[in-house]
Amino acid sequence: MSSPNPKNWQQRLQDLEAELNQSTPDAVHSRPGKGQGSQPAMLDDLVTRSNTWLQGLSTPAKVAVLAGLMVGGLVVVGMVLRLVQLAVQLAILAAIGYIGYRFILAPKSPKD
Repeated sequence: MSSPNPKNWQQRLQDLEAELNQSTPDAVHSRPGKGQGSQPAMLDDLVTRSNTWLQGLSTPAKVAVLAGLMVGGLVVVGMVLRLVQLAVQLAILAAIGYIGYRFILAPKSPKD
């Protein structure tokens, strides 16, 4: 194996840096909404790629993928409902504990 010529790599690197410096500001400003931080553009791209991939599948494969997505969605909904249930139970337990402390264990002030 021979090592590549370092001068060629340095020249190529400099050319790429110059090209990057010239094209980066124009590319960012010429396409609003398509920048790196644009969430809707990223979501649109993901949906488009997913639809293209799904259309390339056979009918039984489409059914299997959609069934898997439905099962996964139901699992996520179930976990969220369990978390809400846990939060409600903890709130009820805290209220019972506070009431118990307030009326049973708290020192009663003498009435004058």
